[in-house]
Amino acid sequence: MGWPLIAAASAYVVLTWDGPHRAVMAVLIGIGAVLAASVVLPQLRGLIERGNSEMLMTSWCCAFVGLATTLCLLDRELQSPFVGVFFVSVAFAAISLPRALVIAMSLLNVVALGVIGLDQAVDSRSGLTALVLWAAGLIATAVAGASISADRADRARALQDSQEEIVHRLARVVEFRDSDTGGHVERMSRYSRLIAQELGWSAEHCRELSLAAALHDVGKVAVPDAILLKPGPLTAEERRIMQRHCRAGFDMLSGSDGTLLNLAAEIALAHHERYDGAGYPSGLRGTDIPQSGRIVAVADVFDALTSARVYKNAIDIEHAIESIRGGRGTQFDPRVVDAFLRRRDEVGALYAENAVCEAEPALTLATGSAVAI
Repeated sequence: MGWPLIAAASAYVVLTWDGPHRAVMAVLIGIGAVLAASVVLPQLRGLIERGNSEMLMTSWCCAFVGLATTLCLLDRELQSPFVGVFFVSVAFAAISLPRALVIAMSLLNVVALGVIGLDQAVDSRSGLTALVLWAAGLIATAVAGASISADRADRARALQDSQEEIVHRLARVVEFRDSDTGGHVERMSRYSRLIAQELGWSAEHCRELSLAAALHDVGKVAVPDAILLKPGPLTAEERRIMQRHCRAGFDMLSGSDGTLLNLAAEIALAHHERYDGAGYPSGLRGTDIPQSGRIVAVADVFDALTSARVYKNAIDIEHAIESIRGGRGTQFDPRVVDAFLRRRDEVGALYAENAVCEAEPALTLATGSAVAI
C-alpha cells in the first residue's frame, strides 16, 4: 500500500504547490515514506516472524488513515484526492487481516471520513450528498473486504488442516516400524508446545513446532530393524548407525519452500545435540543449537523416560522430572528446563492421560544423563 501512494501524493503536492499548507503536507508525506520503508527494518521483520504481523499491519493501516485524514483537512477536505487512501486502506486490510480487524479498520475509515466532511455536510446540501456517497462507497468496499478476508481465512484453515494431516501420516511411518514408540510423537509434540508457549512463542509458531516435532525421528526409517527393534543395549557400532537417523531425517525434510518442513528438518538434525556440546550429530554447544531442537530434546527425553521400551521399563513422573532437572545446563538448555518445570502441572495432566503401569530407575549414560535414542 505504501510506495504507490507516497509517489502519487508527492506528485500531487508538487503539481499543486501554490495551494495552502503544501510544505506541511510534504513533511507528512515524508513521514508516510518513513512508515512505508519501516517494514524492511530487522526489528519489524522480527515481529512478523514471531507471529505479530496482525498487530504490525493494523498499526500500519491506522497510521496511514491518520496521515490521510490530516492531509485531507489541510487540503480540500472531501474534494481532496487523499480521500482515496481510505478505500485503499480497507482493501489492504482485506488481504492482510482477519475479518474482525477488517471491520474495525472499516469503521475507523468511516469515522475519519465523517471528521473530514462534517463541516461541508452541515454547510451545504452538496457537501452532505458528497459525504453520503463517499461513506456508502466506503461501506460497500468494507463489505467486500470482509467477504474477501473470510474467504482467505477459510482457505488458510483448509490448507492448515491438510498440512496437519500430512504431517501426522508421515509421523505414523516411524510408529508403524517401531511398536515401542506408539503415541510417543503425539505426547512429545504436546510437551514441546507447552514449553514453547512458556518461552513466549506466538500461537502460530507453537502450532508449527508441535507439528514439526512429530517428525523428529522420521530418519529412523533408514535404520535397520535389527537395530531399531533390538531388545537389549546397542553395541558401539549399532549406536553409531542409530545416530545416523538425525542426518537422515534432515536430508529427507530439508530443501522445502515451506517453513514447516524446514523447521522439522532443523528439529530432526538438532534434537540429540546437548547443551554442553557432547551430543550428536554435530556436537553443537549452547545457543548454537536451534531453540526448536533444545525444546524438543527436553520433551523427547521426558516422554522416553516415562514410556516403556524394549530395552527398559518406564519410570514415574517424579523421577523423570528430577532427571530432566539433573540435566539442566549439561544435557539441556537451562531456560528450556525452567520453562518445562514452570508448566509442571500441565505436563503432569498430559502424563496422567498416558500413564504407564510400571516404574523403574532411569536408564542412564556414564555421564548420568537420561537416554533418548
